[in-house]
Parts: sequence; C-alpha cells; structure tokens
Amino acid sequence: MRDGRLVRGEDPLNLEMPFEKLEGFLTPTESFYVRAHFPIPSIDRNAWRLRVDDIFLKGSEQDGLI
Repeated sequence: MRDGRLVRGEDPLNLEMPFEKLEGFLTPTESFYVRAHFPIPSIDRNAWRLRVDDIFLKGSEQDGLI
C-alpha cells in the first residue's frame, strides 16, 4: 500500500484504490488511479525549463509546471 492505494507496479508506477474503499459513483481526487507507462524521470525542479514553439507564441519559455 502507498497513500492508501494498492501498488500494482513500482517501475513504472501503477497504483489503484481498493474497491471496498470507494463510496459511490464519484471518486475523490486523492483516490485516482496512477498509471505510468514509462519510468518517472528524476529532474532538478530548479533547473527545469519548458520551451514551447508555436507560430502564434513565437517561441516562449516557462519555468515550472503547467
């Protein structure tokens, strides 16, 4: 178990909520499934940059996550 979810795989990470914990048709955000098809990369959050090239944006850079 990790964060109350069943671990189905470590690398790549796959977690799911035990069905007996669900209480209806709406799933709370903290109970969402985690499915990764590739390993999660290690990144330096302070050095991470995203560059988006587009004919409308004319190339711009953003810090952090979108």
